[in-house]
Amino acid sequence: MSNISVQKFSMKQLLVQLPPALAALVLSVDTWLKHSQKPGLCTSQSCQIVSEYVRFGDTFLIVLGASFFWLLWLLLFFACRYDKKWLWGASLTLLLGSLAFDGGLLGFQFMALKERCALCIGVGLALFFCLVFFAWFRRSLTIAVLGFAVWVGGFTANSVLKFSPKTPQLSDVTILSWPGKDTRDWPKFYLFFSLHCDHCSKLMANLAINNPTAFKWHLNPLDAKPSDLQRIAHILAAEKETKNLFLEILRIESLEQVDPISVPEGLEEKIKNVRDYFRGHGYKGVPLLIIDENPGKRVVLSGERYILNYLKKKGVVVTSIVFPRKELSD
Repeated sequence: MSNISVQKFSMKQLLVQLPPALAALVLSVDTWLKHSQKPGLCTSQSCQIVSEYVRFGDTFLIVLGASFFWLLWLLLFFACRYDKKWLWGASLTLLLGSLAFDGGLLGFQFMALKERCALCIGVGLALFFCLVFFAWFRRSLTIAVLGFAVWVGGFTANSVLKFSPKTPQLSDVTILSWPGKDTRDWPKFYLFFSLHCDHCSKLMANLAINNPTAFKWHLNPLDAKPSDLQRIAHILAAEKETKNLFLEILRIESLEQVDPISVPEGLEEKIKNVRDYFRGHGYKGVPLLIIDENPGKRVVLSGERYILNYLKKKGVVVTSIVFPRKELSD
């Protein structure tokens, strides 16, 4: 006869299993969304930037996280059911290891990349809930302190290391170059934008109705998803033929879907260089305009309003469009 004693789950036992089960479900849903080529749960620019530094891709990291939480839940499930010391020990070892991993990962993001991936922060919070419920269930303050110390150690270890990626030069990151026919050598305009930014679109519209061919424009989209690469490929195809590149960008980004087109070789790498430059100089939001007024003077402006004010003063924008403000809903 077996000596294993099977116990029914109490409310306390169900609670200790709840955090890893919920976290596993959330990450599994995110994995399914990515597998279905749909936007994942984390669609912010920070999430995209952080994913570029994952050696095997962000999908691998999410699958790894989901697998970990399912495994932790299984260990806790059987530990609560059979109350074996080795099951509790294995659960605690797995949890402490994951806290060290998460601390190192977030330390790298916060201190080296200066970015904050919402999904990674959510996973970190889930781990702390797992730790708190585990320590509460086992009635051990030592476990809570130990888990917190392990996480802080991992975070601190990556915080004290200096991370200095090689940042490309501004002249090496141009995706779209549109000098116009009668352009002057100075000033040169470098505009960083997103195809999903309303403020960028408003700025583009104001530039489109003026005389953009009178200046050197270097346009750098920051979007790197496959669907965005298709749109950028269409814009590149029209770059030399269009009379108004800003208008063409607005047209392409307004389409719900574009016809499939071959993406130019190296485009994805070029956009990565643009993002490396953008991030390496600590820039956060778009639209961002960098103006080389002459060989010795550079102006950096962020935000639609500040950029438009500058362009109006310099005579680049003479006629402007006034967009109605969105009314606040009750």
